[in-house]
Amino acid sequence: MEELLLWRWSTTVQISSAVVLAVFMVAFGRAVGRIDTRWWTGAYVANLGAMGVTVLYWYGAADLLPGAALRFGYMTSKTLFVACLVAGVYAFRHPDTPSPFTLRRCVAAAGAVGAYGALFVSSINVLGLVQHAIIALALGFGATWCFRRPRIGLGWLGVGLATRAVLSAGEALAYGLTEAGAAIASTPWVTRSLAAHSSFDTGAEWLIVLGCVVAVARRSESELQRSHAELHRANLSLVDAVQRDPLTGLANRRALGPLLEVAGRRGATLLFFDLDGFKAINDRHGHDVGDACLRRFAEALRARFPDADGLLRYAGDEFVVVAVDIAPDDLGRRVDALRHDVDAARDAVPALSFSVGAHRWAGGAGDPQDALREADRAMYRDKAERRAQPRR
Repeated sequence: MEELLLWRWSTTVQISSAVVLAVFMVAFGRAVGRIDTRWWTGAYVANLGAMGVTVLYWYGAADLLPGAALRFGYMTSKTLFVACLVAGVYAFRHPDTPSPFTLRRCVAAAGAVGAYGALFVSSINVLGLVQHAIIALALGFGATWCFRRPRIGLGWLGVGLATRAVLSAGEALAYGLTEAGAAIASTPWVTRSLAAHSSFDTGAEWLIVLGCVVAVARRSESELQRSHAELHRANLSLVDAVQRDPLTGLANRRALGPLLEVAGRRGATLLFFDLDGFKAINDRHGHDVGDACLRRFAEALRARFPDADGLLRYAGDEFVVVAVDIAPDDLGRRVDALRHDVDAARDAVPALSFSVGAHRWAGGAGDPQDALREADRAMYRDKAERRAQPRR
């Protein structure tokens, strides 16, 4: 009588818990809106079905329904519960690959186990042996999968599945010993353990739910971080596209403000270049050749100022170099080398000449636009001096 009361109390605890867990998992699945929670939600709905059959058995339906029907309902629901848990683990580990688990296959497998129970299981002890052996094997397999990929957040779920598998293995052994009539099966600790095992199973099932929640939370956090990183990269790409001249590949004038803001912390030398006679090149040779001239000059700038803090196509045939750490004498040598690089025709691109103005900006509180205008004025003075020189 004591074992019967303990059994009914333990089963009542499990039934009440099954209701709460099923409601929670349905609400959780709807709240997170993730596809990979559907298997686990379905698992606890199936588990609730098994508990419903248990209610029918314990509270009067045993006289109204055939025992075969009850065994079929219980074993089908319980097997579907573990099948869905394992399918959920697989779907979580392999979100981008087709799963060998489908609802139809899981239901068919569970139905086959239920049919076996209806036809060949003759007692509660045999039912417990068969059902708990299936649970132990399936959840042990699922736990192994979880522990093989702990970095994706399945560690706690693996602990829950492993705990439930170990409990089921012990319960299967106890049912088997009882069915075999072993002397140890009649000891109080075995009979009371069998009577109370539903409450132990309930604790393990709560641990499984905890593992599901933790897994989903960590996966969602990881995806959020990845999405944030992708958005950041997309934003950088967009900024680069907006601040990049498509013809020459240099930065455009939109990038000058941020460059000067950074350079202003230490000061910088601004070089302002303007190609001489560029309009005449366009008029004589066409805009395609003019574009080739701009690309050639940009390549020469990259070659002579690879360590500059900024290389910009400012507008039309005007270019700006922002140099923080390049010494003035070195700048002069580089400008002379740049003239030599472009003063001869190459392929279909005519020889190029340019005027250049330099201004040393101390940075600090000074206006960078004033510094740029000073470099521009210096460039026009250079252009005027070059025009005043007699032609050779």
